[in-house]
Amino acid sequence: MESLTQKDTKQHDVLKKLNINAPQMRAIIMRTSGARFSEISAELGVSENTIKNWFRIGTDTYGAFKEHATNVAYSIGLDAEIRMRVMAHKATDTLEEMLSEDMSPAIRLRAALYIHEKTSKQYEAEKEYRAMMPLRTSETHKLAESMLRQRGIEYDIDTIDGVVEVMMDYVREMDKHV
Repeated sequence: MESLTQKDTKQHDVLKKLNINAPQMRAIIMRTSGARFSEISAELGVSENTIKNWFRIGTDTYGAFKEHATNVAYSIGLDAEIRMRVMAHKATDTLEEMLSEDMSPAIRLRAALYIHEKTSKQYEAEKEYRAMMPLRTSETHKLAESMLRQRGIEYDIDTIDGVVEVMMDYVREMDKHV
């Protein structure tokens, strides 16, 4: 565990890099969480006009706020995508169960037709997409695995690959807006 001074040093370095102070960083976090200027003012003991000035376009605080808000939105979106991938794997498992010998032939046929219909439409587009995917690094796989582990989600290599794909999609999306 890091000592308090190491944490303080890291926080100081981040604030210095962003060219803001600790109250401004707290204001950024509160504003990103949906707090109004009046609430931030009351919490920090700083006038509401000062808070509004901190968030004017072109200020260092505004730039840091924009970056923080983008990171929060990215994280929320990534988390939702990961959860959707996990649910898709569960749905696939359910369909596989429906294809088992224990089910009636009519249920197995309906499940097979459904799977065929859904997968055949996307096969060509997915094949082109995968061909264009850049090589995935082991670091990206490790990050994806770590994220799944932190959320307590059971995973296999396909789940990790799915998360990596989502991460790559977000990176591409973010690159479009930079």
